Amino acid sequence: MKKISLLFLLLWIAWGASAQTRQITGIVRDKSSGSPLPGVTVKVTGGSQGTVTHADGRFSLSVPSEQKASLQFSYLGYQTQTAAVPSSGKPLSIQLEAAINNINEVVVIGYGSVRKSDLTGSVVSIKGDEVTKVPSTNVMESLQGKIPGADIVKSNGSSNAGTSVLLRGHRSIAGSNGPLYIVDGAIYSHIEDLNPNDVQSIEVLKDASSTAIYGSRGANGVVIITTKSGKAGAPKVSLNVYGGLSEVSEYPHYMTGPEYVTFQRQSYRTAGTWNSPADDPKIFNAAELNDIKNNTWTNYRDLLI
Repeated sequence: MKKISLLFLLLWIAWGASAQTRQITGIVRDKSSGSPLPGVTVKVTGGSQGTVTHADGRFSLSVPSEQKASLQFSYLGYQTQTAAVPSSGKPLSIQLEAAINNINEVVVIGYGSVRKSDLTGSVVSIKGDEVTKVPSTNVMESLQGKIPGADIVKSNGSSNAGTSVLLRGHRSIAGSNGPLYIVDGAIYSHIEDLNPNDVQSIEVLKDASSTAIYGSRGANGVVIITTKSGKAGAPKVSLNVYGGLSEVSEYPHYMTGPEYVTFQRQSYRTAGTWNSPADDPKIFNAAELNDIKNNTWTNYRDLLI
């Protein structure tokens, strides 16, 4: 008697579970070709139920019956699509559309262009705004620390010294190891003459593939610079000013000639020796009186540093 009661209990639980769900079937195809798509993920929106399509593109899935459910279809390379579950139980027919991916981006290299997906060389792109962030009149000096693997240093400490640029190390004993500069499509030798504010973008080719475009002259790397061009509209004037003060740290301040004369007069006034410029011969020698008369003095501090 107990076995019969337990059997009826299990059948009642199974019947109750089946009454709360319903079976949905359908097929998923490619929209352009109409061929079935195997392996498409089919999932109840907002739920945990899910399945994948078979080799013929067909699927079967149990969904809750007490509420309006919708199914989400997702597949690699196709746009995700959502469809409502029909109340009639009619099989679904889903057509997925291929997703358009931006994989054909074009990168300009030298005198030509190549798809970004086909580019195997090492290219570093720098915007003109990055160049002007550094207060320098030399374009390459402004790129210090912004190009991986590039060694950019000044040749000496002079203010008008050139900049040494190494992209691929020392490759020649007697020849130049500097890169080839291309400005607006033309070979440019004096890169220090280029105004950093005129730079629109900079592309640096660092690997050996640059020789395929520029030959042996590009063996040390290539720096491609594009300058700004005119724009349509009313004329626009901009001003960029940089100012600074340079002083030697902890260097004492020395009095100028007029400051020294005033100091001497006031000190002797305190001692009662000087009362007016007529008393200058009492406190200054002949050479000092001549300098005071002609208002001449030498700034030995500036001459020294």
